[in-house]
Amino acid sequence: MSDDPARSLREKPGASITVAAKLVAEGTADGLVSAGSTGAAMAAAAIIIGRIKGVSRPSIASLFPTPGSPTLVLDSGANPDVKPDQLAQFGIMGSVAVQVMLGLDHPRVGLLSNGEEKGKGRDLERAAYDLLDSSNINFIGNVEGRDIATDRAGVRFGETAVKSATAQKLQMKVGAGIVEKDFMPATADLPEFMTEAEFKRRFGGVDGAEYKKMMAEIERRVAALALYR
Repeated sequence: MSDDPARSLREKPGASITVAAKLVAEGTADGLVSAGSTGAAMAAAAIIIGRIKGVSRPSIASLFPTPGSPTLVLDSGANPDVKPDQLAQFGIMGSVAVQVMLGLDHPRVGLLSNGEEKGKGRDLERAAYDLLDSSNINFIGNVEGRDIATDRAGVRFGETAVKSATAQKLQMKVGAGIVEKDFMPATADLPEFMTEAEFKRRFGGVDGAEYKKMMAEIERRVAALALYR
């Protein structure tokens, strides 16, 4: 787990991740699943299986449970630094993945930024926005994490899924079949889909007493969900 990924591929040709990647590259296997080092899995995928022509960086895609249909997030850990064209590629790859995985014909693609308006974000996000906007995917513009209860439920699911102590138990429960109420708290009496101005008017900011009180209630509801008991 602590070995350098690229070095391990070179020096350990018999490692399970190397063998599995070669089977996929040869067409003997359709895919591989790894519970080991993320770095090794990414290196094996990029070096042995190879990237799709035109794709400059691989990406980790994480499926988050959200009301209606799941949300696919790219990139969620493979690249600490990216360029605008790589963000645009992630958007295109995510759109294709959702079409294949979830059967959606025209999935909506949003760019996570610090505001919904065009022009928000750093130079990176603004340049990526223009590239995505000129592409042929269903780009809906910038999005931000303002849906508080839904966001927290997704974060809790993600935290549980990546912790070795809880991941296996979560996988067993998901495999046995879950419904929305198992991983989403009741939100009818909670503020949702607020604009930035409305959030500031109601709570003042994330340090406000009312916001902290509401977050504590959301945490209580999420912790009581059947998926985490």
